[in-house]
Amino acid sequence: MRAFSPRRVPTALRLAFAVACLLFVASAAQAQADATSASLSGFVRDQQGAVVAGATVAARNPAINLERSTTTNEEGFYQFVQLPPGEYEVSVEAPNFKRAVYSNLQLTVGQRGELNPELEVGQIGETVTVSDATTNIVETNKTVVANTITEERIDNLPINERSAT
Repeated sequence: MRAFSPRRVPTALRLAFAVACLLFVASAAQAQADATSASLSGFVRDQQGAVVAGATVAARNPAINLERSTTTNEEGFYQFVQLPPGEYEVSVEAPNFKRAVYSNLQLTVGQRGELNPELEVGQIGETVTVSDATTNIVETNKTVVANTITEERIDNLPINERSAT
């Protein structure tokens, strides 16, 4: 059996401190990313409710010229993380299905939106455009009443240093 060595304690403490610092920095970076971006996910299904695996889902923000695309997995699930907030157009394509386009989808900072597209069977060249009335992004992770505060409203807040006379 080894005897206790006081030399090992400082080395072990330094290692533990380094690991703790690394975990703190990693969690802070993730929190910062969550605080400045949004995410969008969902399941792609057909009209009968069956999953559509291998569908291509593209999210496009024309205001900042950003386009990201992904492919659904075997359960029909797709996910976009760290999307800049803004207005998006989401298109979904799969072989033997009509292309579906969802426009004017608004994503805000910190939002985890869910959009579950439904594809119609049809020719590859056909497109189904879904109107704004039915393209609400559902946020299933939170149950809060929230509102976005504009920069103008913040500028007009009464502050103690401003003179009321």
